[in-house]
Amino acid sequence: MAGAIERALAKESAIANDPAMRASDRTIGEILVTEGVLKPAEVEEILSYAEANNMRFGQAAIALSRIEQTDLDKVMASQFTLPHIQLEKGDLSKELVTAYKPFSRQAEVIRYIRAQLVLGVENTDKNILAIVSPTKRDGRSYLAANLAVAFAQLGKRTLLLDCHLQKPRQDAIFRIEGAPGISSMLSGRSELSAGPTAVEKIPQLYVYPAGPCPPNPDELIASDGFGRFLMEARRRYDAVLVDTPPGDSSTAVDWIAARCRNALIVYRRDKISLAKARDFADRMKSRASVAGAVLNQY
Repeated sequence: MAGAIERALAKESAIANDPAMRASDRTIGEILVTEGVLKPAEVEEILSYAEANNMRFGQAAIALSRIEQTDLDKVMASQFTLPHIQLEKGDLSKELVTAYKPFSRQAEVIRYIRAQLVLGVENTDKNILAIVSPTKRDGRSYLAANLAVAFAQLGKRTLLLDCHLQKPRQDAIFRIEGAPGISSMLSGRSELSAGPTAVEKIPQLYVYPAGPCPPNPDELIASDGFGRFLMEARRRYDAVLVDTPPGDSSTAVDWIAARCRNALIVYRRDKISLAKARDFADRMKSRASVAGAVLNQY
């Protein structure tokens, strides 16, 4: 067993001198030692316990109270190159379950939705999607944000647009303050290249906030400039997700759906009647290709 520890320490030394060696190339014990969570002697103890009880290393470490489940989740995420961040005060919103809790039931459901969207795409012209819903508080912004993280975790260069210009949510979710935003770009005060903000802790993810609240949001969204903006975004990114205003607040959602040509509908369970849900679906189908509908419960 001592030989295994020596090999682990030797490998840690090699990793320290070779940044090219990835977390995915290392064992759980090696990563935990590198991060200071475990000491080499504790790794030896855990390995012995795991062998004696026919357990995996992570299970044994938790059983011995050497680590917590959150430590194991973080290491497994790094081994499988799944961006995973720790919830800290002042950091990104805890609503981002795909980033903070990638092994949770909620994150699994969002990855299932991602899979249906990816597998349903027949050509590259469908890399842009409007996330729409009939009323406020349907969970539209929550789903858009988490789907954006999920696409970035897939290794796709992803852009999330907050087109709810009157009451945006993505700037609060991703803690983006003071950025020019989409309203500034559409009014000619900034360009596409100046707007998107790279999310530091989630590689491949960029967020374009709504910007200052304009007096004419529907007119800005209906402008030809917005259409050109989406065409440029489609060209620059592998996946573009658009958060929209609720359908009952303005006609902006119709313009966005038509410009994107693809939409995913979000309904909140026990909030809307079947007849109204059908009416909104028909309305969206007249504007775009509807990829499906999500029944949100919270």
